[in-house]
Amino acid sequence: MAKSIAQECPHMKAAGSAQSSVSAKESASRDLAPMDLPVPSIPKWKANLRFLTQPFQLISEVRAECGDLFLMELPGLGRVVFLCRADLLHEVYRYGEDEVVAGEMRGRHLAALMGDKVSVCLDGDEFKDRRRIIAPYLNGKQVEQCLPRIVGYTEEMIDELRSGAEEELQPRFDHLTQRTIASILFGGQPQEKVDELAVLAHRFLEAFQWRTVQVPFLRRSLGPWSPWSRFLKRRAEFSRVLEAEARRAAASGDTEASDLMSAMVVAGLYEDPEEVIDAVVQEMIGLVVGGAETTSKALSWCLRGLLSRPETKGKLQEELDRLLGDRPMTARDLKDLPYLHAVIHEGLRHQSVGPFAGPRLAKKEIVVGGYRIPPETAMVQALHEVGRGPHFPDSESFDPEHFFGREVKQRDWVPFGGGIRKCTGMGLALVELAGVIGTLVQRTEMELGSGSMEPIQAGIAHKPRNDMRVKFTGRRSGADPS
Repeated sequence: MAKSIAQECPHMKAAGSAQSSVSAKESASRDLAPMDLPVPSIPKWKANLRFLTQPFQLISEVRAECGDLFLMELPGLGRVVFLCRADLLHEVYRYGEDEVVAGEMRGRHLAALMGDKVSVCLDGDEFKDRRRIIAPYLNGKQVEQCLPRIVGYTEEMIDELRSGAEEELQPRFDHLTQRTIASILFGGQPQEKVDELAVLAHRFLEAFQWRTVQVPFLRRSLGPWSPWSRFLKRRAEFSRVLEAEARRAAASGDTEASDLMSAMVVAGLYEDPEEVIDAVVQEMIGLVVGGAETTSKALSWCLRGLLSRPETKGKLQEELDRLLGDRPMTARDLKDLPYLHAVIHEGLRHQSVGPFAGPRLAKKEIVVGGYRIPPETAMVQALHEVGRGPHFPDSESFDPEHFFGREVKQRDWVPFGGGIRKCTGMGLALVELAGVIGTLVQRTEMELGSGSMEPIQAGIAHKPRNDMRVKFTGRRSGADPS
């Protein structure tokens, strides 16, 4: 049976499952004394091992024992409160930065990998100022203008597939999303320079995904060929080229920013020009990680769900054929493809790219869901569990009908977080998912391949163990755009 930190909590199941309709401040001011946090009965050593090898299963089992909010101590993370319901997340979002922060929490784990001036590691006005610069390049019309390029990259990927063969799509998705984010960050450069930067980004991200790099206590330089040393070497290699490009943009005196890197250079982030260059380099690295890693894995999970349901794939093909025929998808088409969007949202819900996201740090004691959260306690969104809430009957099945024609709002399952820290790249991710999945379904016939599709960690996200192996059976009849 689950125990609280200080005592047995036989009443916590009911409290943990009750839907809260009050704000965090209102909850904190209740006359009822808040309860201590539930903790699972699983031994700490076993929980640590399971978290490294089977995090999704562990969190699901602990939720079944403890309810929708619980505390665990985890390797490299310390004391972490898991929030498994959307309304609990919204309680946290309502607290101000004098009570709950996000950048400081992320910085403890990401600064060593990307630097301490990356926007995700910032708080307060510094974060808001940075976000105002970045957001326009990752959402809205700016991103929609990239759709033809995304479709073109997908067509190139299809041309490389061998008919009748089993192919691993995860490495191809990685490459595609890396090319896309490079074109947004450095799109004002000549195409050969963009391609060069995309190659360097690929080398850096390849090292970034190594498990020994992701676990803090394994980051040890044990000679030039140790994983951590090789990661630092590739990051330095990428940083040097980024720095040269940032200095070139600064020296040009051009105040008309044609890409995100130029926009950051001319924004005057700091008074010291060298501090500006340092911040730009770090931010580019952070955006490469955030803009490529999670989307590439989400592509695999969306496609896995779709290929596991032939009738669902057929319904999507009908929608695409009816609207597009043989022509490529354009930005104007996005509003007229409701079933494609339902497939994408269901893919994000059915298998989240990670067991948790959106870390926050309580700076003062707060109350969430009737539970006391002590100062210096981390809180995370258990996204996979949030997607198994009351809005999604038969939640273990992949079924786009969860979203098609239904009023399920993003706040009901928060795939991109919420509050002022909502994912800046949400627009880019959704356009990429639509462009790639839509083009694959429109142009090809394929089915799931061999090997386990169990989620395994790869960088900051989880991918299928078999690297999304599919059997490609050829182009669909009449679906060749040439």
